[in-house]
Amino acid sequence: INGPQFREKSILINGETLTGTVPEKDYVLKRCDFVATCNCLVKKSLFRAIGGFDPKYVVLSEDCEFGFKISKKSLANIVNAKTSVFHDIDIDKRRRDLFLSLKNRIRFVVKNFSVRQIALLPLHELAYIFNTGYRRRIDIDDVNILKHVPFWMRGLIRKRKGAWALCLAALYSFCLFSAYIWNIVFLPQTLFYRNKKTYLA
Repeated sequence: INGPQFREKSILINGETLTGTVPEKDYVLKRCDFVATCNCLVKKSLFRAIGGFDPKYVVLSEDCEFGFKISKKSLANIVNAKTSVFHDIDIDKRRRDLFLSLKNRIRFVVKNFSVRQIALLPLHELAYIFNTGYRRRIDIDDVNILKHVPFWMRGLIRKRKGAWALCLAALYSFCLFSAYIWNIVFLPQTLFYRNKKTYLA
């Protein structure tokens, strides 16, 4: 990395999140959809008003939902260079998170989006998968995609072996299907948590 980079987080219509680099002119203050909790400052009173983090996520998506709820209160999530830290990602330790990230993303949509958006989610999934932006993120070795891919598949992608696209598509499809099955099985629990106001004791 040539110098510090400041990132902003965006939430797509299918619940997927994108990490973008903040332009240098906006380094001081930049509004975004949510701030990753690896580098997040929030008032205790607001944390209590939001209700804390949903423990059922275990890992991944809890910061996305927390920021989403802040926005729902007509408040802003702000990236501020004066509070920045260096976040070192070890992608080898995250390579088994693909199913978990997809499962939590679908759960996030069911918990927070409208009934219409939930019903259209499978169509939004297809649009996202076939979007050229997703392919481009793979081509540039975007760590936010590759960190959820097994190391052997990452090697195929980087070496542009003939089977890389098929392997990635098969893995993603299997994990996505499994994530939908999980969310169907646990739908009653998710709907209960949809109406839960706080996770704090």
